[in-house]
Amino acid sequence: MATDLVSDIDEPTLRARREADKTRTRRGFERHVLLRDSLLRWYRAIDELDPGRVRFGLPETGLTPDLLALGPRQVRSGADLFERLLARLN
Repeated sequence: MATDLVSDIDEPTLRARREADKTRTRRGFERHVLLRDSLLRWYRAIDELDPGRVRFGLPETGLTPDLLALGPRQVRSGADLFERLLARLN
C-alpha cells in the first residue's frame, strides 16, 4: 500500500527555516502557513477513513528505499472515499 507522507511542522519552525534559507524566495510562504491547519485536518480525516494510508512526519534520514518501494497507490480512492471525507470534514 502506498503512503501519503505528511510533514507536520509547527509554524515557528517553518518560519525559522525560511529565515535560515536565503537561497529561496518562498513567495507563497504565508499562503501555505494559512493552509497548514486545514491540510493537516484533511490528512487526519483521510487517515481515519483509510487507515495506514497517511504517515505523519518525515524520516530523519530522508526517503528510505522501503518508502520509495511503495510507489503510487494501485487503486485510486474513488468517489466513495471522497464523499465520506467531505461528510467528515463538515
